[in-house]
This record gives sequence, C-alpha cells and structure tokens, in this order.
Amino acid sequence: MSIESKLKNSFCSIELKDGTQNMLFFLDDGNINTLSNKKTNYSWVYKADILNIYENLELIFEFKLQEIGSFYLLFIQNQDYEGANLLSVKKKLQLLRTLTSFTNRDDERNGYLEVGEHTHGGKVEIIAKEHGKVIIGDYTGIGPDVVIVAGNHRTDLVTIYPFTSILELGLFGDDNTTLINDHISKGNVEIGNDVWLGHSVQIMPGIKIGDGAIVAANAVVTKNIEPYTIVGGNPAKFIKYRVEDKFLREALLDIAWWNWPEDKVKENLPKIMSSDIKSFVEEFKDRS
Repeated sequence: MSIESKLKNSFCSIELKDGTQNMLFFLDDGNINTLSNKKTNYSWVYKADILNIYENLELIFEFKLQEIGSFYLLFIQNQDYEGANLLSVKKKLQLLRTLTSFTNRDDERNGYLEVGEHTHGGKVEIIAKEHGKVIIGDYTGIGPDVVIVAGNHRTDLVTIYPFTSILELGLFGDDNTTLINDHISKGNVEIGNDVWLGHSVQIMPGIKIGDGAIVAANAVVTKNIEPYTIVGGNPAKFIKYRVEDKFLREALLDIAWWNWPEDKVKENLPKIMSSDIKSFVEEFKDRS
C-alpha cells in the first residue's frame, strides 16, 4: 500500500516542537475535515515523501516523511518552517494515546517510558531517566508540566556533583578515569490506571501511584499513593478518598474496567461515567 493510500481516511495530530499547539483532524481524499468529518477550508497533497497542507489553497505546512510505524506515519516539518511534527493513524482512538506518547516518543523508543492505551495529556519531563523506567497505565490523564524524577543524586559522597555523569559525556576528566555511580536508583516509577496528575505535579524516584488516584496540581509526591485517594501539597499528603466506602474501592479494583476490551468500554460508557458507583459495582462485580 502506498503512503498516499495510508494517508487517506486517516486521523492526524500536529504538534509544534514546543508543545504549544495541537491540531486534530481527518484526512479525506484531498480534503482535511474535522474529527467528526465536517468539511473545512484546508486541503492536502502528498508527493515524493512530502505532505503539503493548504489553507484556502495557500501552503501553510510542509512535512517530510520520517518514520513508518506499526500503526502510524510520522512526519517532521521541513527546516524552512517553524518546527512541528505530524502523526497519522488509522483509528480515532489512537489519537488519545498519541497526545501523550507521541510527544514522548523518544523516551518510549529508548525504553525510558511505557505509556498505556488511551492515556492522554502533555509531555512528561523525565529527569535522570537512565536510573529508572516510568510506567503509566491505561486511561490516565496527565496535566501540563508534569516532572518525574527517576533517580537521585547520592548524598553519602564528599560531593553531590555528578562527576560520573559528566565524565560519560566526555566533558570532564580522562577516558581512563573510573568513578562510582553518582546517582541512586529506587526502582521504576509506576503510575496506575484511571489516574489524574494535575498541573506541575512532581513525582520522586521509585514512587507507586495506585489505580484511580488523583494528584492535585503542584503536588510533590514523595511517598506511594493508595488507589482511589486524592493527595495534594508539598510533600503530597492524603486529602480524602475518591470513593469513601472501602468495599466499593476494592470492588472497583477487582472490576478493573480499564482492562476491558474497547468495545465493552464504549458499550458501557454511560455506566462508567455515572456517579452511582454502587450500582456500577453491583452490576459488574461478578462479571469482570
């Protein structure tokens, strides 16, 4: 199948390099429509690995094909224009995942980050990423400017300065110099399913955040967070349970709706979005 054929009837996301803009649209046969397939005054032409996008027949974007993935086509904007990326996928739901994983694709590809299905949000900044993997579950929301620290500086040495890390970059010392590790790993950072991380949340190394939890904006997470709890502050402290009844919390974890097939999730969306948690549990407790 040709690239042009793959582009037809595909769903696309354009994101500027600084992450300030994200446009979502549908590529029809030469036309660019909204995700609900309403016509716009935009159009597109693909030729010789170049995807041109026009507004009222005036060229506004020019992208060059960079990568062909298992379910996507990745384009990068030509250097004559302001930097941006365009991602083309065949399923609309895949765009939800790309809103997070696409902006972090280098970290994913290099094994520093694992993002679950349908998780959405902004770019995640991972510090000291060589010292612990970040694992994010399904259907999780990530606010802007979230920072995850994967490793800590050692505090038991004469200095806290990261000489070893600098040496590995060839910026200090000789090639024959051997130093011990200047960081400590506390294991992977694991963020569960159906979690919400607010704006500017910071998460420290080795932290585990349970399913259904909420972390308030600007919180600094230094301890593990139980499922279905709401925490906030610096350091983050327990505020309340999202679901007060312990039986219902445990039942929701047993049901684990985020593990359902997509068709089952779509079929039961009104129930998943219901505030009647007790009825939801009564219906699905023994069926999951």
